Amino acid sequence: MFIPFDALKAASFFVPDMDIRYYLVGIHVRKGRIEATNGISLFIHKMPHIDPPENVIIPLETVKLALKTKCKGFNIKKDEGAYSLTCVNNESETAQIIYFNPVEGIFPDTSSVIPGSFSGEAANFDYELLGDVRSAARALGDKLMPSAAFNGRGASMFYFNENAFALVMPLRDRTCSEDQQKSILWATE
Repeated sequence: MFIPFDALKAASFFVPDMDIRYYLVGIHVRKGRIEATNGISLFIHKMPHIDPPENVIIPLETVKLALKTKCKGFNIKKDEGAYSLTCVNNESETAQIIYFNPVEGIFPDTSSVIPGSFSGEAANFDYELLGDVRSAARALGDKLMPSAAFNGRGASMFYFNENAFALVMPLRDRTCSEDQQKSILWATE
């Protein structure tokens, strides 16, 4: 089951360094996709060729080690109960192998938070979360900020390509009041 380096790197921007919900501190590999969330933003990358015998959460520390390599991607394997990421370059595996114990726990059902439609209503976002979106876009080879489908107070979607997107929840109650909007009229004089 091959995971490209760029997809692993992009997903890593959506993994929290620490969280009481320990099952979020890693990248979830499940049939047809990898996904990561910090509870406020979500990254999903479609990978039809991935079909693990069981869902597995690769710990963030393992992901960080993998991202320090010069690999083009990784094969995730389970042999005799032990999981590993094996470096792949030019269609062949190398001797670089990272063994890991998966994060215990059940990753959230991400399909339940994906909106069926987007309202187009503007939203305000935490700039750090938008920075994560931008970093993921760069990891996937995009030089521009990805296109967006806004959704007001619901999750907005940032489209990287036909295989990858992110959802980001907006900040709450960050709209300027009418008084605030009028308070800057002095600048029009």
